[in-house]
Amino acid sequence: MYEQLMSYWNASMHDDVALIVSEGWDDAAKPRLARTWKDKNNKTKYEDAHIVTGTRANAKRWVMDLIPPEYVIARFFSDEKAKLDELIADHKAASQAVEEYTEEHAVEEGLLWEAVENDKITKTLATARLRVAKREGAEDDEIQALQHVIKLYEAEAAAKKAVKEATAELEQLALAQYPKLTTDDIHTLVIDDKWGNTIRGRIGAEVTALGQALIARLHVLANRYQSTVSEIDAEVEKLSAKVAAHLAAMGVK
Repeated sequence: MYEQLMSYWNASMHDDVALIVSEGWDDAAKPRLARTWKDKNNKTKYEDAHIVTGTRANAKRWVMDLIPPEYVIARFFSDEKAKLDELIADHKAASQAVEEYTEEHAVEEGLLWEAVENDKITKTLATARLRVAKREGAEDDEIQALQHVIKLYEAEAAAKKAVKEATAELEQLALAQYPKLTTDDIHTLVIDDKWGNTIRGRIGAEVTALGQALIARLHVLANRYQSTVSEIDAEVEKLSAKVAAHLAAMGVK
């Protein structure tokens, strides 16, 4: 059992242990600023960050080596994460509404065709065409379609903005939570949540694979033994009767 469990241990978990041994639990859990370097063109490059605060020159890129923010968010800010998930779903629905409406009407001879440029339509193009359409006295159907697609674009933009703002707020909450973590909190987040999820996920994958193999084997057995015992007995009796009839015809009793 020990060997089987150890097989679920991965490289990242080894890295975590090395970090903990080197820095200790508390220091290893602290966010740090992303490393930087210069490329061949002397342009500054940044290490991939978990959270970025501020913009442009004031931006700070935070890296959480031991406890990525999703674990802190899941344990301490589940309600806020649920609200963010709802906003993400709303944004996807708004984007889908734009896509479906433009696919239907932004085609040749469609109501939005006059707003299409280079096989594309945008809010800017639709707005520009709406001004021209009103000035030229275009058909009401086209004007209504343009007004509707502009509203769809605005709804999509608003939903996207809401997701961006909620994400930034949630990341700020998570970032502010790190200094508040106790050693016990860190143990729970790393051992139970991070490592535990990894091991559970790998065990789950193994169980799924074993289950699929078992089902496949059962299908083979079912095909191989698809005849029931009673059917086999009936077939044996039938064949026995034929053999007896042949023997009788040959004068063998």
